[in-house]
Amino acid sequence: LMQEVSAEEEWKEIFTPGRLCILGEHTDWAGEHTKTNKELAVGVTLVCTTNEGLHARCRKIKDSSSIRFDHYSPEASNSVIMKLDVVELRKIASEGKFTSYIAGTAAAIIESDQFRSIHSSFGIFIDNYLTTLPMKKGLSSSAAVCVLTVRCFDAVYGLGLTVEQVMELAYLGEMYTPSRCGRMDQCVAIGEGIGVMEFSGGSCSLRRLFCQSPLYFVVADLNSSKDTVVILRDLSSCFPFPQNPTQALMHEYVNGSFHIAQAAIGHIEQGHISALGDCMNSAQELFDRCAIPNCPSQLTSPVLHAMMDVLLGGVWAGLVLAVKGIGSQGDGSVQILCKDCDTQQKVLKYITEVCHLDGFTIIIPASEGSS
Repeated sequence: LMQEVSAEEEWKEIFTPGRLCILGEHTDWAGEHTKTNKELAVGVTLVCTTNEGLHARCRKIKDSSSIRFDHYSPEASNSVIMKLDVVELRKIASEGKFTSYIAGTAAAIIESDQFRSIHSSFGIFIDNYLTTLPMKKGLSSSAAVCVLTVRCFDAVYGLGLTVEQVMELAYLGEMYTPSRCGRMDQCVAIGEGIGVMEFSGGSCSLRRLFCQSPLYFVVADLNSSKDTVVILRDLSSCFPFPQNPTQALMHEYVNGSFHIAQAAIGHIEQGHISALGDCMNSAQELFDRCAIPNCPSQLTSPVLHAMMDVLLGGVWAGLVLAVKGIGSQGDGSVQILCKDCDTQQKVLKYITEVCHLDGFTIIIPASEGSS
């Protein structure tokens, strides 16, 4: 076992939240194909961060050639020690395990100009002592691990990274793994609020959105499963050009999603929350029609659609404004837009006490200066 530095060495506390994609899932990576297919619309996503996430503390260790990462969560706990060697780290990254995200990100950092410019005489110990974010449920848990790793390296080695550099290194790290995510997931580096991200060719922009009225969400783990790698593999095969009418549906989705997102931005800025709910429901209908035929094994999602049937009618009519899948979609998690705070609490109680699912709330506050 490697030696740690003295007990007096201070721990540095780091927190990285999860991400909720409100609209535009999959258009982040699809938008990169606009450089070869000019008929594709620019990818647009509406995103916010969650209160749930990964809590960690980090510090130096004497062994300058090693990284130690301890992870604790309800799903699993483990401790891993890896050499700070790019070849070895990329090999671990390719295995597609939880530790792959740490290894891939560490490799990307070591290869970066920022890390190469320093002369390190110590290694790093990252203690992810608390995880409140559900893993593999569409809340960008893998990106949160990658961003957490970058932030810890930044804190321990004094790299002086900007938010954009943190996002870029986390993205490059995840790209070393079998998970072919888009750049949207690294928005977990931006902090609180709601943001608009646009993706065209290889470029990505992010701006914070003015929110006229508070938004009340409930997010619930559907206690089922999905395979994000399969979803991304099947849907990405439809680009840059469709090979048949079924694949052409995904191009229809990307272009239609652009227009829905533009309308939703206007509703958020003007405080038209019910109209935002209509946009979210329209986006789900569009996704179901276009994406399910291209990945039926993962996107038929019977648990998600059963939840939609219950909450979009009956006693919830007019109170629940939208019910929609999360992340890559599938039976991972569900997001529910509520009319107000009172409804939010009633929905959370229904989710936890009647459906026996784990859930939590997200409140996006009105922006400063809103009426």
